[in-house]
Amino acid sequence: MSARQIHVFISHAWAHSGHHETLASWIFGENWSVGQKSLDFRNFSVPKDDPVHNVTSAPQLKTAIYNQVARSHVIVIPSEMYAAYSNWIQKEIDGAKQYSKPILVVNPWGQ
Repeated sequence: MSARQIHVFISHAWAHSGHHETLASWIFGENWSVGQKSLDFRNFSVPKDDPVHNVTSAPQLKTAIYNQVARSHVIVIPSEMYAAYSNWIQKEIDGAKQYSKPILVVNPWGQ
């Protein structure tokens, strides 16, 4: 039986890559299944060397983020990231809304 691919976009700032790495290890470092069906989670986050980091205008940033979000099935946002990176994350939230993508907010350091 073939695996169901699920494209996951994890919101992150590379300056604080520990949050991304923790979430990525939880999501991508496990074998997941539902009943007899395997789930194949794929990382659709913005890679560290992606050109999106070099955009020079707000419209370019919005387009780059929306393109990444559009290709994903679910958007994962670490809760503590919003205050420090609200402009960037708000674009990800807006993109998720535009493309009807579910948003999962997590606290990777919570109890």
